[in-house]
Amino acid sequence: MNFSASALVKQSASQLLYYMITGKSKEITAGQKVGEVYASNITKSLGFCSEKRGVIQHLNHNLFFCIDAINDNEYIEIKKVDDQANYQDWYLQMSVLQACLYSSLLNKVDTLDTPAFRQKEGYEQEIISVKKPFDYLLYFGSDIYKIEPNEKVSNFYLQKLELLAEAYDDRNFDSCRKFDSSYKHKEFSLLKPKFTFHKKLETIL
Repeated sequence: MNFSASALVKQSASQLLYYMITGKSKEITAGQKVGEVYASNITKSLGFCSEKRGVIQHLNHNLFFCIDAINDNEYIEIKKVDDQANYQDWYLQMSVLQACLYSSLLNKVDTLDTPAFRQKEGYEQEIISVKKPFDYLLYFGSDIYKIEPNEKVSNFYLQKLELLAEAYDDRNFDSCRKFDSSYKHKEFSLLKPKFTFHKKLETIL
């Protein structure tokens, strides 16, 4: 089965199981579209390599993740923040968890390639080597944070993947509801991902 690292972070286990069973997918919101354009513009403005995809195999399942931008040995997740002085804590926490998971998965792969949706947009397929050691950065509006890979974080989401794969076989929503009851909206406080303020982003679009 194929899994999205982004979806594992952003969606509950029950919601993901519903989409897996029905074959439906979560609709892209207007805010997500704006965020994608923002990330693309930042990448182009700074002259960084655009979005690249990685994949790891776990128990015969594929887990995909996408890096927004690459600058030499810096791998970057980009999030749009409308008001730097007034944002909701959950948004930063989710962004840090996502970046922490990606940085941990990045340690497990040697190459990245151009994702299929980018190829449909006219980008050529490109395979690049992952430079190690690397820095993983979160561009959160004008604030840049350095993210530390964390096996506790990656193991948690791999556990969620395993739960979903098992629940899918017997349509077991109860196990997903139990998982959500234990962890939904508590991931950040339980996993305690490590991140530090790095610097301000000078170019804002």
